[in-house]
Amino acid sequence: MRLILPLPGNETFARRLAEEGDWELGVLETRRFPDGETYIRILSDVKDKTVDLVCTLARPDDGFLRLIFVADAARALGAREVTLIAPYLSYMRQDRRFRPGEAVTSRSFARLVCPSSDDLRLFRRLRNGGSGSSGFEVMRPAAGAASVCAGLSGA
Repeated sequence: MRLILPLPGNETFARRLAEEGDWELGVLETRRFPDGETYIRILSDVKDKTVDLVCTLARPDDGFLRLIFVADAARALGAREVTLIAPYLSYMRQDRRFRPGEAVTSRSFARLVCPSSDDLRLFRRLRNGGSGSSGFEVMRPAAGAASVCAGLSGA
């Protein structure tokens, strides 16, 4: 059984994925503590399920820790597999050092993101609806996250 679990701001895309795949749409509770830290609670049963976390990383500084917390909670609650579905993967434009002293953020970010999931699926919005009824195209190498992560992290 596959469970689609949207992180905040990704509910519409996740619902469309769940409907088209005839998968279960999960529920997540999140809130901020007064000091700005994040509270996470997975309200859906993840035990023995493949859990797809739908999380754009367009603004990663705001949502990255939440993603890591949810992935870790899903594993601790017995998820069989955790997949990151990312309509946008940030920090990829800096894939090499152009000037002395610059950070190669694509490698750094890949080293942080890749251990959080067993698989990584990137989506690209298609113009004019494209070939898929959802208007999105999966950009996923046959080898899955391992090859994407190895390529990004320089491993």
